[in-house]
Amino acid sequence: MKLVASKLSVSIKEQVVCDQLDIEFNQGEFWGVLGANGIGKTTLLKSLIGLLSIQQGEIFVNHQSIKSSSVSAQQISFLYQNYSDVFPISVYDYVLSGRFPHVKFWGHYQSIDHGICQKNIQLFELAEFKDRNIQTLSGGERKRASLAQLMTQNADLMVLDEPLNHLDLKHQVFILKHLKMLCREQEKCVLMTLHDINFARHFCDKVLLLGPSGEINLGLTKDILIKENIEALVNYPMLKIQQSDQSYYFPSIAG
Repeated sequence: MKLVASKLSVSIKEQVVCDQLDIEFNQGEFWGVLGANGIGKTTLLKSLIGLLSIQQGEIFVNHQSIKSSSVSAQQISFLYQNYSDVFPISVYDYVLSGRFPHVKFWGHYQSIDHGICQKNIQLFELAEFKDRNIQTLSGGERKRASLAQLMTQNADLMVLDEPLNHLDLKHQVFILKHLKMLCREQEKCVLMTLHDINFARHFCDKVLLLGPSGEINLGLTKDILIKENIEALVNYPMLKIQQSDQSYYFPSIAG
């Protein structure tokens, strides 16, 4: 699985998100996209996978144009930051719908589809809610249902917009560990937006930092998420805490 953007230019009205960006996402890589609120992280994600039009450039998936009919939901999945439940379906049916791209024309869900669905229902601790109306879930429960649906879709490239929102700490760490495992063991490619610097430093192989005027800093996490770049990203002084072979960054709130 490979997604390549060449000379990509994206903007929101008059705000430049990126200008002439060249970037490549490969199988087995875990990417984090970081930047201030409103900087264009969601717009960039949607543009990269063809959900929004771009001003300039080309995007390819496995050497095929993103506009090609050969690029399918079996290859790319997207987790929206916000959602609106129009239909009052059960949690089980909602998660199962992730298998729809794998169903043959006029076909039906097979036992393998139900098995994958049930596995993710259990994985994301939704078993007690599986027969409930999706509209009755709390924010955190609803986010876990969306993540379970995404995993049930099982695309090669998983693009997630703020997947940690609404989740408690336990489930935040779980999903990050699970995504990392998918990259290592199944060679999935993961691209996600997040705000937590320490999570990004620990789990992401590579990062892309968005600046206020289209500036982009990207590369290996260990090279990019250093104190100078982090402070420029968050526009706030940071403290570095060293513990054994791990380092962590926190906002300086003294004084």
